[in-house]
Amino acid sequence: MSPETDAATPVPRAKLSNTVRRDNHRPGGARWNEVRVSKTELLLTWCSFCDLLYRYLHSHLHHPSDNNNNPLWLPTTPFGCVTDDGRHIPLGQSVTDLEPGACRICECGREGLNCMYGDCLAPMCVDYVRSGCCYRCPNGKNCRLPSGEIISAPVERDGMRCECPPQDRGLPGAPSASHTTAICTPRTTIPIVG
Repeated sequence: MSPETDAATPVPRAKLSNTVRRDNHRPGGARWNEVRVSKTELLLTWCSFCDLLYRYLHSHLHHPSDNNNNPLWLPTTPFGCVTDDGRHIPLGQSVTDLEPGACRICECGREGLNCMYGDCLAPMCVDYVRSGCCYRCPNGKNCRLPSGEIISAPVERDGMRCECPPQDRGLPGAPSASHTTAICTPRTTIPIVG
């Protein structure tokens, strides 16, 4: 082919999605050639542009700053939940709030803060300890005599029969003196007739 015929022959246009026009300068003058590139090359070129655009927008538009390069946005709270008293709980974690006679267990889930309330029976011992949500008596049921002595079974002192109060199973309760003070009653004697 001669250069004159080649210059006059129109180059057919292909789809834009897989062609790129390049300006090739040759000694004979400027001429547009269509060069076929693969879709992968085109995608890589586009992705490189997107990455640069994202970096620009992210650094200049999403995080504006003043003339001293100080950020103009407020810090964000990490994912999680906030309790009614202002504590932050990370997603998937739980917290237990112990209250006298009850407890509250709150877990942070994707739906938000989910709380369960537990009521406890009053401990029927002097030396109670908190065990998880409620109280327990590590040494069993016991109570205190007016003298300060701790008993676990009924005893007789100074003509009085003293025993620990019965378990109050009606309402939940916190530890109180009414649950841990012995009840003492006068011993009754029945005369023997004979």
